[in-house]
Amino acid sequence: MKSLHQFFLQHDCGLKLTMRSLPELEDDHRIRRLLNDFDKRYTGQDFNSLQNKSSGSAVTPEMLDGMSKQSFPLCMRHLHETLRSTHHLKHGGRIQYGLFIKGVGLSLESSLKFWREEFSKNMDIDKFEKQYAYTIRHNYGKEGKRVNYSPHSCMKIINASVGPGENHGCPFKHFDAAVLRQKMTMNRVPQPAIQEIVDLVTRHHYQIACQRYFEATHNTEVDSGIQHPNQYFIESQKILNGEVKEKIKGAHKVQTIRATLPAKVEKLEANEDEILSESVLAAIDMDDDFN
Repeated sequence: MKSLHQFFLQHDCGLKLTMRSLPELEDDHRIRRLLNDFDKRYTGQDFNSLQNKSSGSAVTPEMLDGMSKQSFPLCMRHLHETLRSTHHLKHGGRIQYGLFIKGVGLSLESSLKFWREEFSKNMDIDKFEKQYAYTIRHNYGKEGKRVNYSPHSCMKIINASVGPGENHGCPFKHFDAAVLRQKMTMNRVPQPAIQEIVDLVTRHHYQIACQRYFEATHNTEVDSGIQHPNQYFIESQKILNGEVKEKIKGAHKVQTIRATLPAKVEKLEANEDEILSESVLAAIDMDDDFN
C-alpha cells in the first residue's frame, strides 16, 4: 500500500501540472465558458429519447392524470394540475412540462392531441394551431433548427427565472413556505417529513428536499439522489412496477453525486442553442395577455 507521503506527493504534482496548464486552457473560449459556470451545469443523462419510458407500452395522454399522482415530481405535478384546472400554461410552463412529458414517452402526435384538447377548452382550435402548435413541434425537433431538445434538469429548473403568474420552476425554491406546506399536505406527505423538507428548503437544499419528498411519498430511500425530473419518474415507476426492492427508511443518509466533465465540449454549444431558441420562442409567443 502506498504511503500517505507518496499519495500527497503524486497529487501535489498533479495540481502543479494543472496550474501550469490553466493559461493555455483559458485561451480556448469553449473551455473557459465551461469552467466559468461548471458548478451550475447538469452533466448526467439527458432523457430526450422516447426509449426512456419505463414500460414497454406507449404513453398516452389518458395516462398522465394517474402518472402525475403516482410518479411525477412536485414541479411537474403542479404544472399538470394547473394545466388541467386552468386549461393554460404560460411559455415557461409549456416548455418545462412539454419537454418532461416528451421524456416520459409521449409522442409528438400524442403531445399535440393532449395540448390541443386542453387549450381548446378556452380557445378555438384555429388559434391553438396558429399560436401554440409550433412550440410543441419545436420541442420535438420538427421546427426551427430541428434540435432534439432535452427535458430540463433539476439544476436548470432551480435556476429558472419565474415571474408573477407563472407556474414553472422548482416548488422547493420558488413556492412560498405556506403554499409548499399546503401542497405537500394535499399530497399526503406525513407532517414530520413536511417539517424536515421545509427545514431543508430554508437552508437552500432544494434537490435534497425533493429527494426527501420522493422518499416520503414512496416510503423508500433513494441512494442516488434526485438530479432530474425524468429520473424521479423512472425511479418511481420502477418501484411501482416491482422492478426494484424498496429500501424502507431507517437512518437517513444523503449521498452527493460528483459531476463529471462531458465527453464532448460540443454538447455545451448545443445547450446554448437550446437556451437561445427558448428565448426567441418566448418573444414570439402571443399569450402574455392571457389572464
